[in-house]
Amino acid sequence: MHPRGCKARTVGSPDSRARGHHDPETRTCQVRRSSRSAPKLPRNQLLGQFSIQTWVSRQVTVIGFASKGPDMGAECTGTTRIVWPFLKLVTRNDLLWAQLGLTEDGVADPEGRIAHHVLDLLLRAAIQSTGRPDLGLLAAQQLQPGDFDLLELVARSQPTLGEGIRCIPGLLPLLHDGWRLSVNEREGTTETRFDLGPGLPAHPAGYDFFMAAVMISIRRATGKQDLQATEVLLPYPEPRNRETYASIFDATLRFDQPYASLRFSSDTMCLRMVNASPSVCAALERVATELLSTANRPATFASQVAAKIGQLLSSGQPCKSSLVARKLGLTVRTLQRHLADEGTTFRLVLDEHRSQMARAYLGRPELSLAEISYLLGFSTSQAFHHAFKRWFDEF
Repeated sequence: MHPRGCKARTVGSPDSRARGHHDPETRTCQVRRSSRSAPKLPRNQLLGQFSIQTWVSRQVTVIGFASKGPDMGAECTGTTRIVWPFLKLVTRNDLLWAQLGLTEDGVADPEGRIAHHVLDLLLRAAIQSTGRPDLGLLAAQQLQPGDFDLLELVARSQPTLGEGIRCIPGLLPLLHDGWRLSVNEREGTTETRFDLGPGLPAHPAGYDFFMAAVMISIRRATGKQDLQATEVLLPYPEPRNRETYASIFDATLRFDQPYASLRFSSDTMCLRMVNASPSVCAALERVATELLSTANRPATFASQVAAKIGQLLSSGQPCKSSLVARKLGLTVRTLQRHLADEGTTFRLVLDEHRSQMARAYLGRPELSLAEISYLLGFSTSQAFHHAFKRWFDEF
């Protein structure tokens, strides 16, 4: 269903696009199309545009977009691969995607990244439209071998299940740089504990997806489809219907716990992996280390400014340098000086992102120029017209 091995990277709109009446400089997503043709994702007519639009605006107010992990200058992001299994169950809402700045090619790119707040909004909208609180569990069942790419391959090539699980925490940023996994062993029990970074919005279905994905992957990696955890701990109230939980975990379920975890008998950790290969494992670990080293390079100050701009626009606030500076805990003069040190300005950063978002929107024939102007935050179509001529020397 999805292309594999694409080398092109997509920065999949880390910022949503709220419609406003101001005419600020706006941050837009950076999209580079894959060299291969992307698969066509499900399309549908707009699902309840007014109610969804109202719902999104409310969620923006409730959630906010300060999605930072510890010691991170830029917003946490997750791979587009997280979205793929959900798209097999939920028809795409074009209006919501446009508001969040997502494109079909961008989400289909296996190298793409999506901001955590966008992933969270997509999940909540999907649950609302389907009426399935257990959607995270159902999506985990849609995962195919290889969907989690390098992390999955490294884990599956380890000699034993225990070694495979213990290698995951260090590689988890390849999937999502705000996810945390710890492995603890005591009194004959091995516990894998899952957490989100401080301040990241979390939905029960998000925990469900991760926990079920781990359980399903473990069974595949060991070739033992009847493998069970001894206990499953989940940090939210017990749902009305536990049927899907029982069918996937087949273990003692404990709700309203302080954290999410899977507990196994320590003997289970000695199980051999079906695809164990020390030489392959060593090679893959080197590749993973190199990728993580590249991903962990400090974000530029301009990218931090751009992330704050996106947060303001997403919540419908005027996007001015004074507000961005305040969110960063700086004066306007200090903000301008830091940008100047990187050879840019507040206006240039915003204008560049706006032009890139315009390119993405212009590739969608269902959007009129007036709608694109609105999505980009222009107060009038004429203002967008002038900017378009400057960007592309057309019209």
